Amino acid sequence: MKDQIDDYLGVYAGDDRYNYILNGLHPPTNMSGIAHVDKWLTFPDMGHIVANYYNRCVVLLTNHEIGNSESFFPLREPPLAKQKTLSMCIGLSLNHFVLIF
Repeated sequence: MKDQIDDYLGVYAGDDRYNYILNGLHPPTNMSGIAHVDKWLTFPDMGHIVANYYNRCVVLLTNHEIGNSESFFPLREPPLAKQKTLSMCIGLSLNHFVLIF
């Protein structure tokens, strides 16, 4: 996000939301290992960041009671052809994410 700040400022419509999302990506400072709400992954805001970081399509799977399933694609470059899989599926169960194989 820091390398492409101008693009992300446009996506998040200003400094306040950009800084909130950027701050949420840093690990918690407490030693208990419990992430506070401001450090939680929020897929509407961060799904494309995960896709860009891992350079693959990210599919969020949910049920209708929790929300909508969504897909996010890398925005900078296509997934590498040599990757074992070109996509990553993540399931949302209440307020926890699990990697689905």
